[in-house]
Amino acid sequence: MSHTSLWQATGGADREGAAQVHGWASYFGAAYLNPGGDDILLGDVNAVGLSARLMELFIDIPYSTTLTQLSVAGKREKKIQTQQQRRAAGDAQARQSERAEWQRELDQVTREIAAVRVAASQDESPLLQAADQASAELRRRRALLEEAEQALTEVKTARLRAEQALLDAHETWQARRVLGRLNPVCCPRYEEPLDSHRRSQEREHATCAVCTRPLPEVDAETAEVLLEQLEQSLEAAREAEQEAGERRTTASVELDGALTARQEAVAALERALTTSESYGRLRELELKAAGLEGRLAATGSAPTTPPVPLSAQVLSAVEGAVRAVVDASARELFPAMNTQIVELAARFGVQNLDSVKLDRSGRVNAVKAGVATSFKNLSRGDRLRMRIATVIALLRVGAERGVAAHPGLLLIDSVAAEEVAEVPARTLIAELQSIADELPDLQVFLTTAQPELVQTLSDGHIITSEHEHLF
Repeated sequence: MSHTSLWQATGGADREGAAQVHGWASYFGAAYLNPGGDDILLGDVNAVGLSARLMELFIDIPYSTTLTQLSVAGKREKKIQTQQQRRAAGDAQARQSERAEWQRELDQVTREIAAVRVAASQDESPLLQAADQASAELRRRRALLEEAEQALTEVKTARLRAEQALLDAHETWQARRVLGRLNPVCCPRYEEPLDSHRRSQEREHATCAVCTRPLPEVDAETAEVLLEQLEQSLEAAREAEQEAGERRTTASVELDGALTARQEAVAALERALTTSESYGRLRELELKAAGLEGRLAATGSAPTTPPVPLSAQVLSAVEGAVRAVVDASARELFPAMNTQIVELAARFGVQNLDSVKLDRSGRVNAVKAGVATSFKNLSRGDRLRMRIATVIALLRVGAERGVAAHPGLLLIDSVAAEEVAEVPARTLIAELQSIADELPDLQVFLTTAQPELVQTLSDGHIITSEHEHLF
């Protein structure tokens, strides 16, 4: 295993969390099983997540290393977001006193503006009234001009129609067209529209546009009466057009007068406002109020929560997917190890052990005599025996899975010093010898002050001394 990073919640210069790098100095606890004096199942460094990493020396949980890296990266992203939000809140808090002062000043200026506006409206009220009246008169005159122009357009159109009717009557002598009789637009049988050539033939040669037969002649007196009526209609239309034109001209002149009157009223009001002391004061207060409003808008209110960066979202999603895979693999691996740990621990002398439930965090979760018992609450001897039983179980499962990450070295000091009776102690040593035989690359070193416990070992596996101390 190479160096690994684990998140320490209180690490970093700011004590708000940082990645802590662990190497072989921390991994050594997986090789040296101290004599039960530690409260940790694996290792001798109490760092969050380290026990889970040490378990990877024995068994290979797919993607567990990737999950650790993703977890560290996700917590780093979360720390950055938290610090950004805190800085924004701190900035807002620092501006709070300034904003309160600016708000009080703005309220005062607003009250002064209202008072000055009342005074200014009283001073120029006659001019304001005159300007309003001139504007109303201008709107009325503009409406009258529009009505006159509309009327002129209508009577002009009527005059043009009358001229056209008279011209048609003079140009054709056919009584049927003059009297407004049949004027077909299509053939009554086939419903095909009549072209312009047929209509031209009807006007010029008095032939029917439908059947091309000659049209009957019309009485001349009747035609003269109709022509006279058309001329009278045209004369009336011309008179109406002239009257409408005169009304339009009058309305235009009156509109120009109303426009001039309004311009004069507005100019008088502007001169009064420009020279008014109240207007100058009002302008000064309005500029001051705008400046205060700008300061308040720039500093803003409470900071809004920034959106979660895309990188953090991706990390969270990938971590969730990888965690699901790791948890599924752990659920398949751990039951077999739990059974072996209970069996070995009982043979090593752990009394009343009902079950254990090893998890990926390195907790053994033992149940003794029906009572859940944490690892640190076990006796010193039971802790050592439980630790050795766990390591043997992990090594066997790792060997079955072909894991070669373990350094192949186990060191146990004073194997029988922690209240281990002779029979369980011999059983423990026999199991250590058995696991060493099963794993040719594994070396086990243990010390004891009771030579009779290792009599079953071959001479080549025993290092002794005639003196009190070996070294």
